[in-house]
Amino acid sequence: KFSEFKEMESLVESMLKQSKAQIFVINTTNYCIAADMDPKIYLPAEISVTKYDVLKGSFEEKFNVFCKPIIPLGFTLMVKEASENKLKVPFPEFEKALHYEEVATSISTFIAKNKGLKEMRKMTVFTHPKERETCIQNLAAVFGCPKDIPFRVMSLADIVAAFNNAKDDLRVTPATMADVLDHKKGGDEEGTYCNYHLVAQEDGDAYMPLCSTEVATKWIKYATQLLNPLYIKSRK
Repeated sequence: KFSEFKEMESLVESMLKQSKAQIFVINTTNYCIAADMDPKIYLPAEISVTKYDVLKGSFEEKFNVFCKPIIPLGFTLMVKEASENKLKVPFPEFEKALHYEEVATSISTFIAKNKGLKEMRKMTVFTHPKERETCIQNLAAVFGCPKDIPFRVMSLADIVAAFNNAKDDLRVTPATMADVLDHKKGGDEEGTYCNYHLVAQEDGDAYMPLCSTEVATKWIKYATQLLNPLYIKSRK
């Protein structure tokens, strides 16, 4: 029987043999999710991708992009309120927001670098399992439909648990790891905000915005704290 977790354990084993363990961590936010529509309509706001070097315990590169929403009839007020109160971005005109086609190209360019489409379809990015379905639907909105997303979106808890179990006799399950990585259950430690939200804070905005980059880097910090013995072992 196919198991995503067993697949991640095999991937981690292969990475450690090569002493190279870099993964992409993705997170998204929404202007709104039109749950009353059939099917649901997802309006992605900010999409962040961070390149995480597990052995070094640091994020090497980070990328984020804001989407220009295509708002269904009747949802303008909801998008306006989310923009101004939760996401802390201008509405209705936000000069940094890009059309979906441009967003798709930007994401693909960052993840694939010089790889072609065929090679990119073999790649995997990781998000918190609680965010996975929303992340996939947001990417589907950007790329056109789920089958057009040019990479797989898998559970960050699965691969972090696999790394933990590779270095520690005390095994943890992906479900336990999901709780450990949950930014809503964790401590007060902040992640790293995207440049736009960082500047907004410096300009005196006291309210902490919902920033996809901040959440993604917080997941990485939690994973780093947990996996620290792996880095020490790898440097001997």
